[in-house]
Amino acid sequence: MRIKQLEYLEAVIETGSINEAAKRLYLTQPSLSSAIKDLEKEMGITILQRSNAGVRLTADGREFMNYAKQILDQVHLLDDRFKKQQPLHQSFAVSAQHYAFVVNAFVELLKKINAPTYKFTLRETETENIFNDLRTFKSELGVLYINN
Repeated sequence: MRIKQLEYLEAVIETGSINEAAKRLYLTQPSLSSAIKDLEKEMGITILQRSNAGVRLTADGREFMNYAKQILDQVHLLDDRFKKQQPLHQSFAVSAQHYAFVVNAFVELLKKINAPTYKFTLRETETENIFNDLRTFKSELGVLYINN
């Protein structure tokens, strides 16, 4: 089983047609059909029920695609992270007691900063938990302690 075969199968299911999926994938219909038949043979199941009206998943095919979708989601995450070299999100966390001015200041900060590489967190809690947060995040930059 190859990841390409799973991607091909996903395209066939999305379009409901081997012909349409082949056009979308810039493949010939026989090549795409053959790749899916090879996958079915390797797995020992019939994944697609073929007819003149198109294709649909068999019961085994639905179960197979549930697992395949998880694999494809992970592959896409890897591609997004490493092939596209997207930066990791930096964290900016505020741990404070419950005061309206803290929430207002935090919201104003979010409005002014257009930083898609940041993950913002506001935690309203008791003083003891604020100290625990400080111990937990002391090695990370951007942790703010507010207490009056």
